[in-house]
Amino acid sequence: MNRSGRLHGGVLATVIDAACGFAGCYQAPPGQGRRALTLSLTTQYLRPVADGTRLTATATRSGGGRTIFFSSCEVRDAEGRLVATGSGTFKYRS
Repeated sequence: MNRSGRLHGGVLATVIDAACGFAGCYQAPPGQGRRALTLSLTTQYLRPVADGTRLTATATRSGGGRTIFFSSCEVRDAEGRLVATGSGTFKYRS
């Protein structure tokens, strides 16, 4: 929480970064996933988040190629309200 009693924006940015990375690295079957690092990340904070609020992050890979991919994420609270969005560019690691 920040000094205003709301969820710190850095926590939301970390959630968005992790969800976007997982979206681009997922592969079936399990255990065959890839690894990536973040090249750029953009976040938009749309609504304050109170202490104890359950959040859900949903991310999708939106494009890319052999070494670079793009993904975006929405973070919603328990009532389904959009609290933050983000998008990033990621590079696959060997």
